Amino acid sequence: EKGVNGSLLTAHRKKNWIILASVTVGPPASTTSNGMGNSGSTNHYSHGGISVATERQQYMAGETVRGYVNFDVTGVLNASDLSIQISGVTKTVVHYTTQRTRTGANGKTHTTTQHHYAREQASIFNQQATLATYTMGTVPLGLQQFPFEFALPAHLPSSCSISKSGSQAAILYTVNVQLRRPGVFSYDLAQVVPIDVVARASPMDADHERYAEDLQKVNCCCCISRGQMKLSARIARGLYSNGDQVQLDYKVANESRTDVDYIEVVVKRHASWRARGHTH
Repeated sequence: EKGVNGSLLTAHRKKNWIILASVTVGPPASTTSNGMGNSGSTNHYSHGGISVATERQQYMAGETVRGYVNFDVTGVLNASDLSIQISGVTKTVVHYTTQRTRTGANGKTHTTTQHHYAREQASIFNQQATLATYTMGTVPLGLQQFPFEFALPAHLPSSCSISKSGSQAAILYTVNVQLRRPGVFSYDLAQVVPIDVVARASPMDADHERYAEDLQKVNCCCCISRGQMKLSARIARGLYSNGDQVQLDYKVANESRTDVDYIEVVVKRHASWRARGHTH
């Protein structure tokens, strides 16, 4: 389950926080100079090799993933078909503990802490297509190139990977090429290329600025009023990718009899996930 990032603004002496915005954050964009922005290494068989490339590594949910598969055959290679699959999965691990109490022969009890790990994996989406069928049971010699494209569902969550206190969660997307050969009951995995997906934000999130303001009372010794302080802040939009520069404008109106030592801006990530009924 994807987390929500929020930006907080505070003015010190006393920690007076206001929530500025919840923003959608995706993985960093990645580009290369080979014309296809995301290339996997070639997986070699004894008589051939397979490589996969996509236009780029990062896509917005709802966009089309385009690329090609190179299949270079240099010798006799038996196979029935070559297929491609694009898929997304969630993987979660939740660390939890239980207490176990035992009574010894002397009548004394001893309590131990036992550590457990609940694991779960679920499919988000899966699309497949056949690139080639080899009716004669043999792959022709030479280089074959197969273009492909898949339309990503618009509702997909962002790619992410989180690890904390022994618990882990990840949303992963991959393009897989599979070669099926005679005598093998399942597909032989030939090549895997990971891609990053950024969740599609509403137009208000993507294009509109976020603004928040708050009025904080300033007290001394918990109950003696020293006035009040107005805090406000503004960011240009609500959608960012990792590595983006976030321009924040803030305003502090100190209407109290207390000096402000400094202004602090913090970006926080809030995430929770489940596995087998356990929540982190």
